[in-house]
Amino acid sequence: MTTIDPKFGQEIRRLREAKGISQRKLGEIVGLASGYVSRIERAEFKPPSEQKIVAMAEVLGANKDYLLSLSGKVSSDVKDAVTDNPETMSEAVRSFEDIGDWAGIALLFLALLVLFSSNENKEGEVKKKVGKLMVNLRKEAEKLDDEKQLEMIGHIKDFMDVWEKDVKQR
Repeated sequence: MTTIDPKFGQEIRRLREAKGISQRKLGEIVGLASGYVSRIERAEFKPPSEQKIVAMAEVLGANKDYLLSLSGKVSSDVKDAVTDNPETMSEAVRSFEDIGDWAGIALLFLALLVLFSSNENKEGEVKKKVGKLMVNLRKEAEKLDDEKQLEMIGHIKDFMDVWEKDVKQR
């Protein structure tokens, strides 16, 4: 018999109760039976599909990637990014494994760089994505103490200076 990790269900319960939403109401909104929601929360059933988890994240005001990770899943858009650029993305993710508190910040900064360097022609979409990434970058940075935040800002400035110099030399 396979044991189900209770972390996903525990987090769904915590978020749901914090929002004052019943299991029945959450189930109605995302298209799941309330009994199924109850069994997920008690780790009796495996988490639902990616689509249902994303819907739960929206209702509960949670980060979809966080909930997906608790369920043992990865967002399909992340899978696509890795599949489309397997060597670069895999190397980038592995390079952040040992940097602890900096990992989330570094990955978000990398996402910004990829977005800026893409050939995306939909200017409004790019601005929207950059805005969302910047909000998440700030949230990650705020988890650090002030000294670490200033250190991070210094590293980013240094990187941007090198990048600016490289672009001007082209």
